[in-house]
Amino acid sequence: MINKITDALRASDAWAWELTDTTEKDWEFYFIRHRLDQNRAVETRHTSVTVYRALEEGFTGSAQMEIPQGSTDEEIRSCISQLLTEAEFVKNPEFSLHGPEDMEKEDDRDAESGGTGAAGEGEADADVFRIAKDFIETMDSLPETDTEYMNSYEIFVRDITRHYMNSRGVDLTENYPQSTLELVVNARKGDKEIELYRLPSFGTCDAAELKSYVTDLFRYGRDRLEAGPTPAMGTADLMLSTEDSCRIYEYFLSQMNAANIYRKFSDWEIGRSIDPEEEMREKLTIRQVRYLPNSPENHSFDSQGGTEADRVLLEENVPRRFWGGRQYCSYLGIEDGSIVYNYQVEGGSVSEEELRSGDYLEVVEFSSFDVDPLTGDMAGEIRLGYWHCGDQEKTVTGGSVSGNVRELMAGLSFSGETRQFGTALVPAVTLLRNVTVTGIEDN
Repeated sequence: MINKITDALRASDAWAWELTDTTEKDWEFYFIRHRLDQNRAVETRHTSVTVYRALEEGFTGSAQMEIPQGSTDEEIRSCISQLLTEAEFVKNPEFSLHGPEDMEKEDDRDAESGGTGAAGEGEADADVFRIAKDFIETMDSLPETDTEYMNSYEIFVRDITRHYMNSRGVDLTENYPQSTLELVVNARKGDKEIELYRLPSFGTCDAAELKSYVTDLFRYGRDRLEAGPTPAMGTADLMLSTEDSCRIYEYFLSQMNAANIYRKFSDWEIGRSIDPEEEMREKLTIRQVRYLPNSPENHSFDSQGGTEADRVLLEENVPRRFWGGRQYCSYLGIEDGSIVYNYQVEGGSVSEEELRSGDYLEVVEFSSFDVDPLTGDMAGEIRLGYWHCGDQEKTVTGGSVSGNVRELMAGLSFSGETRQFGTALVPAVTLLRNVTVTGIEDN
């Protein structure tokens, strides 16, 4: 079918085109407690096409569609004709897609820097049967009790093959594993019972990390049953030690997204410190990482054929380069940019133990913790937190936290120790000072 589509694209009036063909072989397991309720194997294939057509001088239009599997030649030509019509209504400045010369430049850079081949190297040929077996055995060995235990869980292990082609002759294929767990944890005390839900993603199974992750959930469930109302603190130092901390660092990443720079949503500039008055306690360094062990998104190329590579984006509070898809990188004159899938935040100058030595509110469960990637506004309703005041710790629930990352970043601190959450390697503990805390009990 791919040949049929590319033949039709070459014969069409398209100024340029892209094609992505993705095949997923899924192995799915559904457990109630630890009893296998059902399992199945699923194979899916999705073929999407983007066409570009020339409009007035210096501008192009584009449109995208998934071509149904099994389409006839006539149906394929009809889909492409429809896309060309739709492309008339999407007007953007002209830009060129990646070409073979871009791939050669990246190969040269790898040779000079000692780069190591494909992004998924080390996991691309992983055995999905073994991965699934590792997850099942790890889940079966959790330290459960009569009062904290798995209610149910689902395991999804995928073997993904992605094939990208474009009209400039780029033809790339990669294969990588991806896994998702859907976890429901129960905790109970007397006639009180609570349920916690998580949906973590991995590449393969890191048994020790997964066991630690679920063990923390057991503790959170137990402590939630004992939690009292959050005091009305006014402001407090907020500590984040779960995947919610990634939302803070993703704000900084968003400020370096080429699309946000081009659209003037971000005022960051290459070589100009984000802290010109040098008020920040820590100097922040963020890297794009081509390969992160056990990440579910280890890629050798992005969705538009851009080569994935290790790149320093922010170095000690100074932006060094922007990132993004081909369109907006091209507008900014960035020829070797790509989308960030994995990233690393360099650890800070203090230890986790030092950061935990003062008074702070550590929130480990939110109803939802959101940070606006453009403005930095953040907010979250507290489901479970630990209020540390002096030598006392109080388990709390209710109320909310709010603030703005940009306004609070002067007081941002983070530990030297790091921890991985899916596609992100970040400091194990992140501390934001003077965050607004709306409690439900007078202090």
